[in-house]
Amino acid sequence: MSGYSPRGEAADSTCNFEVLDKSGSSEIEVCRRCGCVAIHVGPMTMRLDLASFDALTMGMRRAAYLLSQESNASPPERVEVLS
Repeated sequence: MSGYSPRGEAADSTCNFEVLDKSGSSEIEVCRRCGCVAIHVGPMTMRLDLASFDALTMGMRRAAYLLSQESNASPPERVEVLS
């Protein structure tokens, strides 16, 4: 995925990033044209294709569930849709 710079600024004029979620020091963006997902956490940015993003989110859901079972707390149910 060369050609992309941090914070969703494309190196060419064909990319258009859309914010999917923003909370605290994190933000998730997607370019619907090429399928690049950018995850910004503090000073770090990860750029993934959609399949890799899906695999990462599944792993994070499993990890959050396991951690919630250890602490007997329910997992967070925060869902916010940005328009």
